[in-house]
Amino acid sequence: MTILRRFYGSIELKINNKMYHIFSKLLVPLCLIISILFLQSSCKKDKCTTPHIDSVTAFEGSKKVDQLVPYSYYTIHGVNLIETEKVILNKLEIIDIYLVRNTDTTVSFYMPNMSSNSTLSITYRDSLRLVKECGVELIPINILPPTPAITKISNEYAVPGDEILLRGVYFEALTKVLFPMDTTGVEGEILPGYSSDSCVVRVPEGAESGKIVLVSESGKGVSAYGIDYRPATGLIGNFDDVDTWDGWGGQVIDNASGIPPANGYYYAGEGADISAGPDSLPELILPISMFEMPVFSGHLTADYFGLEFEIYSKYPWQQGYYTIELGQKNGNDLIFAYTCDYKPWNDSIYNGNFTTTNWETHSISLSEFRLKKNSSIPIQSYSQIRYANYMIWQFKYPEVTGDIETIQYFQVALDNLRISQIKAE
Repeated sequence: MTILRRFYGSIELKINNKMYHIFSKLLVPLCLIISILFLQSSCKKDKCTTPHIDSVTAFEGSKKVDQLVPYSYYTIHGVNLIETEKVILNKLEIIDIYLVRNTDTTVSFYMPNMSSNSTLSITYRDSLRLVKECGVELIPINILPPTPAITKISNEYAVPGDEILLRGVYFEALTKVLFPMDTTGVEGEILPGYSSDSCVVRVPEGAESGKIVLVSESGKGVSAYGIDYRPATGLIGNFDDVDTWDGWGGQVIDNASGIPPANGYYYAGEGADISAGPDSLPELILPISMFEMPVFSGHLTADYFGLEFEIYSKYPWQQGYYTIELGQKNGNDLIFAYTCDYKPWNDSIYNGNFTTTNWETHSISLSEFRLKKNSSIPIQSYSQIRYANYMIWQFKYPEVTGDIETIQYFQVALDNLRISQIKAE
């Protein structure tokens, strides 16, 4: 037994010695690998430093800003900005497609439209955050609405002193309304009580034809598709050249009783005790010229354009309608004609009772006009009426089944008929 123990003990010693030599040979490279991994981890942690923001400027600009406007580019300046993982405005994360540049000292981004925590009387209710793996930097900043834009003017031909209603978007931070005059503009008076989508402004003396400019804390804005004050293009009838008016059943006048002042002459048609039946009022026939129309994009369909005009209704208009005919004649020969029925009282905003306190701008989409001889065929494009040379407005109060009342008073004034683009592309 003693001999066996010695034999196995010598074998065990040899094996242990061999394992020791093998382990010794592996220990050095193993320690080296562990050291490298440790150093790499330490280096990585040493590289990540908390970001710091010094300022925000317009993209590639140098002037510091403390407020952001949607649809604009900005640059964040500071140190340790490389490897920024997120830019967050309030709770909105600026996604990768809006991050346009990132260096150790700058992060540039595109500002989308977003809701703000701000109220205009309180500074710094919004925030901007830079997020990295090892830290976050937050600064207070204001986020403003986009620049304002006009979508409708209640009376595009208003005279100085008139109050007009402007409708649009992003009026929250409005500070001035400038009417066109020379190259600078003249300021209109903003009346109290304006909202984010509308304001009432008094037309100033000296206002000329052109675009109204809205000035807000976000910047300057106008309409997106050519809504002007006293637009000069597209007019097919303004009644100021009274010698060219061929109609009857009304009068071309510049001072009709009870009708607000307008720029020059206008048409006023009226009647009393109108019973239902054909030929309720004599028609208005107006020779027109379409050759001075503005050039529009050829790809736009008829619903982008409309017949626009100023209208004033002295008495409540609740029944009857105008049939408007737009076409071309060669002598007595009819080349083409399109018609449309105009019933403003039928619009939901008037609740079946159309009347105005002043002149209003109305429009009828050209897509509402149908071929006179086949009402199933609408105007397809603006080019189809390029050579129209006459227009007829015929008031109708047709007989219907059941009880129908006599129209006791009726008076409507029309002015500045024109073809315009009424919808943005």
